[in-house]
Amino acid sequence: MRNDRVARTLGVEALSTVKNIEAVSPSPLEHDEYVFAIEDEDGRVSLTINKDGHIGGKIKNDSDVAGLTITDALNELLAVSGVTDKSVLPQSMDPAKTDSVFAIVDEDNKVALSIGTNGLARFNVDPNSMPDASIKEVKLASEVVRKLGSGNNPSDRMPVEPDGWRSTQGQLYFNTSVFGHAWTALPGMRTKIVKGINNSGAGLSFRRRSGLNIRGRQFRGTYDVKAAGVESKTYKGEFQQADTFPPTGTFAVGDYYRYITNGARTINGESFNYGDLIAYDGTVWKKQPLPNAATYEAEGGDWWSVSNGGYFDGILYAANERIYFVGTQANATLRRRRFVKGTTANGEYYYRGEFAPADGLPTAAVDGEVYAASADGTAGGLIFKANDMLVREAGVWGVVPTSEVVNAAQGAFVVLSCTANCNEWEVRRTDKTNGRVTGMLNVYRQTARKLQNQSSIVFWGDSMPGTLLKPGVLKPFTDAGYTCTVNTYGGGTSTHVLEMMRYAILQGTDVNKDWVHVFWHGQNNDNNAFYPTVPQMLELIAAWQSNRYVLFSVLGERLATSFDGSRLVFATQEGMQAKTPGSRNDIIEFYKATYPDNWFNTRQQLLDAADSTPCLDFPGMTERQVADTYGIPPLSHWFDFSTVTWKPSEMVFKGWHSTSGLPTGGANKDYYVRSGGGRLGNIIVNEGGTWVEYAHDVTHENLTGATIIANGLKKFLDAKGW
Repeated sequence: MRNDRVARTLGVEALSTVKNIEAVSPSPLEHDEYVFAIEDEDGRVSLTINKDGHIGGKIKNDSDVAGLTITDALNELLAVSGVTDKSVLPQSMDPAKTDSVFAIVDEDNKVALSIGTNGLARFNVDPNSMPDASIKEVKLASEVVRKLGSGNNPSDRMPVEPDGWRSTQGQLYFNTSVFGHAWTALPGMRTKIVKGINNSGAGLSFRRRSGLNIRGRQFRGTYDVKAAGVESKTYKGEFQQADTFPPTGTFAVGDYYRYITNGARTINGESFNYGDLIAYDGTVWKKQPLPNAATYEAEGGDWWSVSNGGYFDGILYAANERIYFVGTQANATLRRRRFVKGTTANGEYYYRGEFAPADGLPTAAVDGEVYAASADGTAGGLIFKANDMLVREAGVWGVVPTSEVVNAAQGAFVVLSCTANCNEWEVRRTDKTNGRVTGMLNVYRQTARKLQNQSSIVFWGDSMPGTLLKPGVLKPFTDAGYTCTVNTYGGGTSTHVLEMMRYAILQGTDVNKDWVHVFWHGQNNDNNAFYPTVPQMLELIAAWQSNRYVLFSVLGERLATSFDGSRLVFATQEGMQAKTPGSRNDIIEFYKATYPDNWFNTRQQLLDAADSTPCLDFPGMTERQVADTYGIPPLSHWFDFSTVTWKPSEMVFKGWHSTSGLPTGGANKDYYVRSGGGRLGNIIVNEGGTWVEYAHDVTHENLTGATIIANGLKKFLDAKGW
């Protein structure tokens, strides 16, 4: 339409008053609420302008919509406006070729207004001509809201210094070093104080940190890269226990493979275990042993000084450079040990151990190494007190004076004042005996508002997040515009997950620091091994500063542990329900106290979804009744009934089966539940005269359970505007 009051090349000008429209309208309209309308031949209203200036579309969405025509009223309106070229006027449109059945365009065929085949009117406007505050949040898609930021969203917060009114008491778990004389920083958490009873089982010593960035925590000795007569220069791939080795092909000196099966294998008379390298010397394949791997299980923070340079795991080392072990990458039965070069480019240091000042300064020292004085004394013209740090930098020795040591015997109360963060302190065993211990103290916590918003999610965990990769589970997120990444390390512990986060950073691929982070781990280790990793993981992500992270509680296995004569007992789930100390419920209580705004109860999601489906391993009860009575999530969230030909509602319970082997006799769809003679809780079914025993996965929820958890997470994020 060429009337400047309706359409222009750059968009549609706002119709400021009803009088403007009435001035070009040939006659009054029949409906009081409209000042303008377009009707078809049967008098059906297709386009209206209300007296308040709002434009509306009303189309009956059926097969005759394409027959829309221009009414005489519109023709008269066009005549008044002086438009003579009707080639750009509204015409009937073929829904098979366009998603519109009606449109008003300008001289350049830019659509000013159209009505789609779904009956909705679309009004295309130059954004610069829109009145201020004319678009309301309720009209925006949820993904647009997330991208706009969250300045008015109180859920987005960052930690700040706690005060005496709003603080809550949380828990700080920590580990000492495996080397008794080595100091380990407490995990970072904003607080003004750390206090509590030393319940670690050993006397502990605390002191304020020097501030040095000590990357290498445990010195494990020297390593001769060429000791085996071979170097690992060019990576060619991985091989497992069952793979044929050597592979076929032509190889060059220094080509190498990595063995990744968690189980021994012998090649050319040499024993291999996961992580070991095998390299080609031009004639034969030889094992290049990992540093000290044969004598102990390496852990993150270990380092070695290279005594004879060469290629190790694709990296060229010179003498006196450092090999640093980040950690073990776990994927079910597969394992990979991850090493990097230990640099000092960004001020990193590597703890070498204690030295006695009376014996003089360490010999053959290298820049970046740190020692601790074992006693008071003098060496090289430097004066030391016990526990002072000796640092080597740019060829110069320096003393880093220690702060006063606070000792806490087992069972004693200790208070550590902090300027802002509890990682200002470090800890070790008072007796300096080798062997790690775990302790727990209390901190004061508080959060405050922070403006931040993104629309990408990264999952970190053991095998549990892998269940979210089942078909369609993450579709609600991707449909809403989220980018999702799942990092799953099957069979790995909480420490393994933490180590892989660190490995990603050191490899130059930061851990998606501006994303929403979701953590789900702890299934493969006890609670004490779980607790210290949580704050350490959060320290690594920028999302911690905006409070945009989610901590999944441990789901717990749905495993029958005993039979009491009348029913199966599920100790893990029932212990969580009863809040038994030492159960997995302790993790939920830990999350409630320390991260109250950011934890997500996976188990409760499944309990809430229980319905009237018969619970086969609790004969005579529905899954809803079992959830309410015993706190055991539904069997149908673990057992995949889509893989069998029968349904729970069709089954006839015949009794408990306590002996090995299968029952005899019976009719089709009869079933027993195993109460002995094998894995408790197995369902034994008569399928057309043949008895079949089913042992389902008791650790990982099935597609149904994963979908429930994912949908719950989507609601959790939507409520926070993330």
